[in-house]
Amino acid sequence: MGDASFTCKTCVVVSLVAQNSFYNLAMRYAKHTLREQWKSYTVVWVAEVVKLFFCVIFIECGLGESVFVTGVDSRLKGKSCTQRIQYLIRRSTLLSVPALIYFVQNAVQYYALEHLPTAVFSVLVQLKILTAAIFSVGMLERKLSAQQWRALCLLILGAILVQKHMIDRKPSSAGSDGNPFFGTIAVLVQVSLSGLAGVYFEKVLKRNQDPDEPKLGIWDRNFQLALWSVLFGLPPMIYDFRHLQANGLFFGWSRFTIVLVLLGAVGGLLVGMTVRYTNVIIKGFVTTFALVIISLMGAFVMGDELDIIFAVGAAVTIIATFNYNDACGKKEKAHTPMRKDDPELGKLATAVEKEALMSRVELSKKVDVDLSSRIR
Repeated sequence: MGDASFTCKTCVVVSLVAQNSFYNLAMRYAKHTLREQWKSYTVVWVAEVVKLFFCVIFIECGLGESVFVTGVDSRLKGKSCTQRIQYLIRRSTLLSVPALIYFVQNAVQYYALEHLPTAVFSVLVQLKILTAAIFSVGMLERKLSAQQWRALCLLILGAILVQKHMIDRKPSSAGSDGNPFFGTIAVLVQVSLSGLAGVYFEKVLKRNQDPDEPKLGIWDRNFQLALWSVLFGLPPMIYDFRHLQANGLFFGWSRFTIVLVLLGAVGGLLVGMTVRYTNVIIKGFVTTFALVIISLMGAFVMGDELDIIFAVGAAVTIIATFNYNDACGKKEKAHTPMRKDDPELGKLATAVEKEALMSRVELSKKVDVDLSSRIR
């Protein structure tokens, strides 16, 4: 599939913002209002299994971008569902890296939360936007202008302000007995791993690592990432095996929990599409925008109060988004070649012709003067 249209990109980004907003609000409603007692790792693991199932369905039905749908390689034609899955599994090694990084990142996150107050953690974790940009420059050779870097810093500030508004509503859970120094190191490691995993995933999605192999599509890569995520999700369940053996995998689940699982699976697919059709930096903007919408929805649905800190944070987020998009627009315009029928090209050609004509006239005058002087 070629580059997606602007409408397609907009739909994907808006969908991810909506998913992030509803998922986080639903998670909060399930835990704090309904007081559901399920284990978080069971919800995450089942969501990855559902995501895996969705990818298989999309590939088999020929929906969207897949190497089996495009038919670019005759060797892939006529393969059964089992053969397609085996083909993807044999070539899934690359996606084991981001899946492992995400697994380590989650483990480091729990350690950081044990040693840092929630307020400090919520502020430091916003640095993942900056690490994603830094890794994009280093690994993808993406060039960011000074205006784009300024917009990213503004975005981090907006996210911090919105997060402060959100955590002011909650009792402070802090690692008072923990070590703040090690907690800070842990959260810095976490945001670095987050940026690395996101950029690595984008690189795998957009660049074919082996020129002799057909390029895998978005559903193929999502299938591989979900497969490894399912495998790396097994250790927590093995560690808590006694609880699962006594109560079962679906202990504490309700119909609402199933909605959470579906939202989580759809979110994983939308993240892949956002990274594929835009980039991992835009995903950071999506996450921050979702924070603003979560606060607004919390005010209308759950009666949360909005204060001046939230208003400033939301305004800074919007300004940062416009600044970044404006910088992107200028960069694209500077690198876009003129079409033959472009009126600006006609104006440019006319100006060049006039300049060339004036140069010929001046040269002719100089030649006439030189000849006249020689005749005399």
